[in-house]
Amino acid sequence: MIEEIWKDIKGYEGLYQVSNLGRVKSLDRICSTGRSVKVEY
Repeated sequence: MIEEIWKDIKGYEGLYQVSNLGRVKSLDRICSTGRSVKVEY
């Protein structure tokens, strides 16, 4: 089984990451109310 390794996307550090398997994910963010939110596209 291949281990999935995630790295930041240049220019989108802290927002999006891409894995060595080609998957892309949006990272959790802290909104102005102080709550953590997950943005789905």
